[in-house]
This record gives sequence, structure tokens and C-alpha cells, in this order.
Amino acid sequence: MQYISALTELTSEDARHVTAYVTVSLTAILITLTQLPFDRLLGMPLALRTVLVIGIVVALSGTALFFRYVQGVHRARIAITRCLASGNARHAYELWTGRQGV
Repeated sequence: MQYISALTELTSEDARHVTAYVTVSLTAILITLTQLPFDRLLGMPLALRTVLVIGIVVALSGTALFFRYVQGVHRARIAITRCLASGNARHAYELWTGRQGV
């Protein structure tokens, strides 16, 4: 039971950290987009504009993947919590690290 409780706490802490990463990433993207004057953006060389757009797309993709990971952690945490009733630590371990785990 202690193992399952500790695993649940671990998943909560992991989700909190990743949520912070997502928030910081989105904030950086939004600050970049809102503080960059549009007329200066059009005056930049094409290569620099292309790199900027690719960078924003990559950052948004990373943010979306982090968000999906947080969803997976949340679902795993719910399933691990259900293991508390049965005391099945092996299944809790499998949910977190196994083939179907996060």
C-alpha cells in the first residue's frame, strides 16, 4: 500500500513539473509573438523569418506533446489509485513503467 501511495505521489509531482514546462513554453511563445512588431517581422530576411516560424512550430509541437504526456500521467494516476483498493502493487508498477504505462 505504501508503494502504491508513493507511486501516486510521484505521478502527481511529475504532472506538476511538466505542467510548469508547458506553461513556460506557451508563455515564451506568446511573449515572442506579441512583442515582435509585425512591420519589423516583414522587414527581416526570408531565412530569418523561416527560422522564426519553424522555431515557433517546433515549440508549439513540444508543448502539445508535453500536454499529451500530462494527460497520460493523469490517466495512469487514476488507474494506480484504483490499485490501492486491491493492494495490487505489481499492477500499479505495470501501469507506470510497463508496456501500457506512461
